[in-house]
Amino acid sequence: MTSILVRSELEQHEPYKHLNDALKTDQREFTYSDIKGTIVALYCPDYMDGLNSAGWHLHFISEDRQKGGHVLELSLQDGTLELDIISEFAMVVPNRDSFNSKSLETDLKEAIEQVEGK
Repeated sequence: MTSILVRSELEQHEPYKHLNDALKTDQREFTYSDIKGTIVALYCPDYMDGLNSAGWHLHFISEDRQKGGHVLELSLQDGTLELDIISEFAMVVPNRDSFNSKSLETDLKEAIEQVEGK
């Protein structure tokens, strides 16, 4: 990669913040130049909105596994593209009171759009 700008947030501890709140105070941005690594892209269709932000999400990890984050900007000279289409996945959620007592019905669409810059 010629240049890549990524974001990451500080390690979170209980009580955990929503991502949009964590990014307001705990986000860090890093620019790396002339770096090798892997970008993993995930596409969430519109029907996933609410569980995740619909659309494309790109994450970077450096070849030495020491640098990475959510891709904000990218300049690429050359690379290899591999595509894997999956039609199902299994989600494992924690079985503990702090998770089980959370309301998952809260509409976070506006907060997710704020975080994702839509």
